Order: sequence, then structure tokens, then C-alpha cells
Amino acid sequence: MARRQVVGARVRQTVIDLWGNECWLNLPGCTKVGEEDDHIIPFKAGGQGTVANIRRACKHCNISRSNRVLSGYGATLHVVMGPPCAGKSSYVAEHAGSGALILDFDRLAEALMMDVDVKHEATGPLVATAQGAWQGAYNKLARMNAPVEVWLIKSLPSTRAHPRLLEEWLALDYELHVVDPGAATVFDRLAAEHRNEGAKLTARQWYSLHLTQELLDARQRARRARLAELGLRNQCERIDARPQW
Repeated sequence: MARRQVVGARVRQTVIDLWGNECWLNLPGCTKVGEEDDHIIPFKAGGQGTVANIRRACKHCNISRSNRVLSGYGATLHVVMGPPCAGKSSYVAEHAGSGALILDFDRLAEALMMDVDVKHEATGPLVATAQGAWQGAYNKLARMNAPVEVWLIKSLPSTRAHPRLLEEWLALDYELHVVDPGAATVFDRLAAEHRNEGAKLTARQWYSLHLTQELLDARQRARRARLAELGLRNQCERIDARPQW
């Protein structure tokens, strides 16, 4: 196993001179002050200890990020969120490119049982297993260093392992998409499709968050302005300035 690369003092000082010593990641729990040298393209993915690939991070964020990629520096990650019966899977089918990897909880649950409509008869063991499968696949996709398009379908921006996923997605510059036709439409669809109580509870939890595309766009613009200051993207909305593969 290759040892983790030690960043030279001259490289570190140049990084601080160019981009400062504030933690670049700003993940939940960030202490703000740069204490360690963080590889933008992770060392395990071949990232080098160069000025272009190093930014300062606090110890908490460096550990929390692990080797998850900044979207576009490896996989380009999208998250489609919204209540059950909103049309998230249809949105992904319409917008995902050819060859995209798509992580969908409902598809995982369906693959675990035969001849059972899991949307109507989801049992505790099935839900727990599907949640574990989703988390395991997410952990892999979030670290994907290949130039692949990844779409995550997730009703709520949290899991037990990562209760503040939304802040993490913003920090790592995922493309965020809200699909929500409105509460009246969603609850009418839930009733018409005889969806289980778990789906109805998830819908109520979604609407308690008051998330909108406009709100997420504003937060993402602020984050991308910071990434531009750090030399990690330009000011345009898309990812054209990121490394070409």
C-alpha cells in the first residue's frame, strides 16, 4: 500500500499565500481554520501534492470528507430530492445522460423481493435492508474517481450516518434538483396509489423542511462563488472549467 504523500513546506506556504488558511470544505462541524493539507483530487485517486491540487482544511473536515470527490473532479454528482410520488424517477429518466449511474431506493427495494409490491407492502426488514444497500452504494458513488454521471434519488437530505447530507452536498458542489408538484398533488397521488404509511410520513417530513429550488440555488451560488475564490471553478453555473477527462 502506498504511503500518503507528504506535502512540502514550500507547496503548503504557496497554497496559503494564494488561497488563505481558512478551511476550504465547510462541512458540518467545520472549525474554519486550516490545519491540514487536503487533496482536491484525493491521493487514493492519484491526486498529487501540488499547489493546484492542495487546499487547507481543518482536521474535522479532512476526516469527515475522507476521499469523497468534489463533484466534477471525478464523478459529476446530481441529487434529485422531493416527496414520494413527486416524479423524481421520471425526472431522472428525462435528464440523465447515457451511461449514467442511478441510485434509486425504490428500485433497490424492488430488487430484494419477488412478486411483492413494495410501495404498498414495505416491511421493516425490507426497508432496513434497502436503506443499508442505498447507503453502501452512496458511499461508493461519492468516492467515484471516474468521469461518470451519477444521479442520487433521495426524498429527504439525511441518513442516520449523515444527518446533514444537504450541507455536505452543497460543500462538495453536487447539482441539486427539487422535484415537488405541491402538497395537494402529492397527497392525492399517495391516496390514489394506496401508498403505505411510511411514504405518507416521509411526505410530511419533506414539507416540514420547506425546501425549494430557489432556496437551494441561492445557497449553491454562494458556495460556488467561494469555490471560484479558491480556484476550483469559474463563476459560471455549469462545470465547464473543471478538469477535462
